[in-house]
Amino acid sequence: MEMVLEGRWVTGDLSYAGGPRRLVDILNHLDLGIAVLHNAEIDGAQTAQQPERFESMQVNLNSLLFAIPIGGDLQQADAFERVPKVPVEATVALPGYELTGSVYLVPGADPEATHMIGTRSFVPMTGVTITCYGPQGDSRQRHVAVVNMARATLFAVRSRVPAIA
Repeated sequence: MEMVLEGRWVTGDLSYAGGPRRLVDILNHLDLGIAVLHNAEIDGAQTAQQPERFESMQVNLNSLLFAIPIGGDLQQADAFERVPKVPVEATVALPGYELTGSVYLVPGADPEATHMIGTRSFVPMTGVTITCYGPQGDSRQRHVAVVNMARATLFAVRSRVPAIA
């Protein structure tokens, strides 16, 4: 997975002692608020240095802006655990980044009454465009990103949340 912190991109294998789960479920259930990565690497792009490699690394989830699964994170939630949700085009602003894509809300939910920012939960987005407002100012496309809504400074939707037909 990739983890994006302020000014750092960290890549590694997430250590989790449970059954197969989606990345969003794992991040929302890590009891100690720390993710342990193995075969980790800190991207040196911000400092023009080569990436630094580590056997293991602890990451404070409070510092995490968003995470991106790499490879096999297409695990679906158990059908009995799912609440019906509909995709809504949204923008989430985080320190140094803006993510635009689909979030999933309960059908007919009022976005003004659905408190998304400031919560202590991670929320998945799909079809994501990640725009960096740093010196490089680049954009990246990702299939899925898991956003730390406790770090979000803005959450905006483009239209009303549809009801299920």
